[in-house]
Amino acid sequence: MKKRGSEGGTSGGIRIDGKQQAADLLKHLDEATRNRIMGELDQRQPGLTTELKRRMFLFEDLVRLEPEQLRKAFQAHPETLWVLALRNASPALLAALEAALPTRLRERLFDDVRAQGPKALSDVRAAQAKIIDSLS
Repeated sequence: MKKRGSEGGTSGGIRIDGKQQAADLLKHLDEATRNRIMGELDQRQPGLTTELKRRMFLFEDLVRLEPEQLRKAFQAHPETLWVLALRNASPALLAALEAALPTRLRERLFDDVRAQGPKALSDVRAAQAKIIDSLS
């Protein structure tokens, strides 16, 4: 088995992403245990905790929020950021936003999303990351 440091390794030709495995494990822990582990990691490697948080909760996971939580997340950022972040959003996420937002606001938002021209995927992902980072 070859090892590639903390980034991952290979085993029989399969690439292993240690950070993603850690994030997946952390997602399944109870909140108190997860917070304790993340607190200890944050003292030792602050950049690692930020990366793990990002990997534990993806932009598409917003669909799992209650409508009130989603509405609050929406209100925490400018509409222009959401328009960019929603560029490649799933129908499920768009439906969740539709259920969470007042009619006028969602109509304006969805009109803006449909009207926007091509955007760099890196810009879309950066907008999504900014929204997700504010929730952690």
